[in-house]
Amino acid sequence: MNLFVLAWNISTELIPLAINELRQMVDVYPQLDPDTIWHWKGSGGAFAASMHVSAQAAAPRIYVSRNSDGVTFYDGSVVVPQSNFNAHDAEALSSKWDLLPEITEGQFVLARVTNQPLSIEVMTDFLGMKQVYYFQQGNMWLISNSVRLIEKITQASSLDPLGVSLFLSMGWVGSDRTLKQDILTIPGGQCWKWELDKVEPTRKTYFTSSQLAQSKPRRLTRLDTEELAEQLIALCRNLAENLGRLRCPLTGGRDSRLLASFLIHAGIPAEYYTSGVPSSGDVQIATQIAKVFNLPHEVNTSFFGKDLLEKWKARLAKIGYSQATKSVPMPLAFDRAEWLEANKMQLLSELRELCLDQSDSLMWNFVNRSRFEHITSLDSKQAKLRQKHIAGIYNIATLFYYALST
Repeated sequence: MNLFVLAWNISTELIPLAINELRQMVDVYPQLDPDTIWHWKGSGGAFAASMHVSAQAAAPRIYVSRNSDGVTFYDGSVVVPQSNFNAHDAEALSSKWDLLPEITEGQFVLARVTNQPLSIEVMTDFLGMKQVYYFQQGNMWLISNSVRLIEKITQASSLDPLGVSLFLSMGWVGSDRTLKQDILTIPGGQCWKWELDKVEPTRKTYFTSSQLAQSKPRRLTRLDTEELAEQLIALCRNLAENLGRLRCPLTGGRDSRLLASFLIHAGIPAEYYTSGVPSSGDVQIATQIAKVFNLPHEVNTSFFGKDLLEKWKARLAKIGYSQATKSVPMPLAFDRAEWLEANKMQLLSELRELCLDQSDSLMWNFVNRSRFEHITSLDSKQAKLRQKHIAGIYNIATLFYYALST
C-alpha cells in the first residue's frame, strides 16, 4: 500500500498540515511505515507526498522513484502481461510513461510530478477499480487515494446528498461521488495532467465502458473462450513471476472459483483464504474445494469473532450509546459536534438497514436472481418493475438524508 497526496496551487501554510495529516494516517492503516514518508515541492504550489509499507513488506514492489527532474510513484497492482517489463518498479514505469495507457492491466493509480516543465499527472486503471479522489477550491486541487486524508487537510466534512442516498440504496457510492460533498472521484480509464497557465487539468480518456457497449454483439466460440482464458492466466502468471506466491480468495462465488481453476490449471503457486464464520456457505464450499484439490487454505474468522463483538459493545458503552433509545446522550464532557456526528452515523447505519428491510429489499433487487427474474429479464414490463423498485429505494434514502440533515 502506498498512501499519497498531490496538490496543485496549494498554499504554503497547508503543506506542513498535509504532511502531518499523512503521518497521522498510520492510526487508520497501521501497516504503513512513517519512515517511508517523503515529499516534493515544486514552484507555484505544486506538492506531492506519500507513505507506504516498509521496503521489506513491499518487496519486490518499489513504489517510488525519485530523480533530479521529479518523482514517479504508484499504488495497487500494475501488470504488463507477456513482457519482461518490471511493472512493479516505479523507475521502470517512469521510463515507459507515455506507453502505459496502452500496455498496462491491473488495479492501480499511477502518478508523476516533474520540474521541467512543471506538471502533475495522474492515471487511473481502465475501470477505476483503484479509486482516486480530488478536491477543488478555486484554483487549488488536492488529489489522493484516501477521502479521509483529503477531508483532514481541507475540513471538507459535509455529507453529499447523492452520495449518501446511493450508499443507503445500494451499499456503495457510484458515479463520481463519495460520501463527502466536495470530494469527487477521478473516473477510470483517464489521464489527468495539471500544467502551468491552465486553470483545469487536461483530461484524456484512454478507455470508456461505452466502448464495450458499442461493440457489435457476437456469439462466443470455443476458440474465443480459450483465448480469453489464456489472457487471464497470463495476467496471473505475470503477477506470480514478479511478485512471488499469490494470495487468492476462495468462496462459493463463481468469480473466485473461476480464478482458482485458472491457477490450478496453469500450475501457478498460490495460497487460498476464506473469511467468514465456519458455518457459512463460503467457508464450507471453499474448504471442500481446497480438500479435493489439495490447496493450501486458511479460514479467517477474526472479523466475525466474539472479540470483535465485545470490542464493539465496549466502544458503544464508551460513547454512551443507549440500546433502548438508539442514541448517544450528550454529557457535559462531550463535544457537541462529536456528539452530533456519533448520532448521525448511528442513524445512517440504522436507516440503511431499514432500506434493506422495507424498500422491497436490496436482496430482492440485486442478489437473488433465481427468485426474482425481473432483475435480469430483458422484458420491458420487468425492466419497468426493476426501475420502480430501485427508484423507490433511492427516493426513501434521499428523504432519510434530508431528515437527518435538519
